[in-house]
Amino acid sequence: MTEADRRLATLAAALARERAVALLARHGAPGVAETAALAGALADAPRSERLRALAAAMGDGSAARARDRAAAADVERPRVAAVLRAVAAGAPRLDAARILVRLCHERLAR
Repeated sequence: MTEADRRLATLAAALARERAVALLARHGAPGVAETAALAGALADAPRSERLRALAAAMGDGSAARARDRAAAADVERPRVAAVLRAVAAGAPRLDAARILVRLCHERLAR
């Protein structure tokens, strides 16, 4: 089961408690049985536990986004990579062209 499958199972259990397993059965991913089992277990859990699991699953996305941003910067030329890293950190370089900063924002939004 991938991290995305785990997030999907948690989301289904938190928001569509009664239908979580049926919804995930339609997913068609390779680990659908394991994903549906996780959703079923979470669906039977108390609401507070489901929400805690959902918060934990959604929190992992920021680390993944940070890795994606770093990977995006690694494939660029050194000067562009420096601007890309600065934009990702929320502090665009003042010496960079505005169009380059805009393109960096667009690249990071993917």
